[in-house]
Amino acid sequence: MDLSIIIPVYNAEKYLEKCLLSIQNQLLQNFEVIMVNDGSLDNSEIICRNFAKKDKRFRLLTIENSGPAHARNVGIAAARGEFIGFVDSDDFIEPEMYESLMQYAQSFPVDMVIGGLRYIDENGQIIKEMKMDIPFGKVMNKKEIEENLLKKYYGNNNYGVFSLCNKIYKKQFLDKYNFRIDEGRVRAEDYWFNLNVYRAAALIMAVDIYGYNYVQVNRQSVMRAFRANQFELFCKTRTELLELNEDFGFTIDYNAFDAGFIQETVSFIIQMINVQKGGAIFHNKKKSLHIHVMRMQLKNVQTECFLFRLE
Repeated sequence: MDLSIIIPVYNAEKYLEKCLLSIQNQLLQNFEVIMVNDGSLDNSEIICRNFAKKDKRFRLLTIENSGPAHARNVGIAAARGEFIGFVDSDDFIEPEMYESLMQYAQSFPVDMVIGGLRYIDENGQIIKEMKMDIPFGKVMNKKEIEENLLKKYYGNNNYGVFSLCNKIYKKQFLDKYNFRIDEGRVRAEDYWFNLNVYRAAALIMAVDIYGYNYVQVNRQSVMRAFRANQFELFCKTRTELLELNEDFGFTIDYNAFDAGFIQETVSFIIQMINVQKGGAIFHNKKKSLHIHVMRMQLKNVQTECFLFRLE
């Protein structure tokens, strides 16, 4: 079998049928779809069962609610394809996407093929086509992977580099290094999964194909949920990347590198204030929010780092 497509499903009834139809209508024929129902409380499981009854390429696995990382890992363990792809249940893909990616995957001895993605609104209109600043149609070796992919973790032009869904991964490669999604992370698990993949991969290819449609909707998902340790996780990510750079030796533009962290910090401040006003999380704590400013001395730039403490 050429490809296993893994879909974690949780309360996705509004968008799920469109997602599954877009996969069913792929020009590529030799694939399986592993739908992992992550304890959905709506009609998602019924929709999945209907597809599994009508099309033998669709398989349904039902688990207790454990989060998308575990659901994807269940799918990886069950996969029988030579390559693995991931689709989110509220997105959809173009008919030629997987046929195009597989043509390159089977023509060159690569561990991964990367495609492009688009941001789409709920009406199907293209918001933005995410142009990746990497060489297309060229097999990248380890040095080129470092320069064109890993280095993007230290800048602000990294569209499409972190996502799971615009790529296919060689299953044998994932198994060789026991690469799985980190279930301990509630956010950015794809970010770290791909970083580890890029570090281990011998050959990777990127192609100028924009077949994945990421639907921008008002999702009440883990990505939009507030977490009290969110800012600490941002700082931890930053520290870990700087430690890794002792091996990479990249020259870092700290203005670009810190731009994303500053943006996330501002978002955190807004979320923290909104939660504090509503009392949704901290109702048993005092209603005072103290914002402390800690200056972090970097090599050539000072960044203001906001720390929060509820007393």
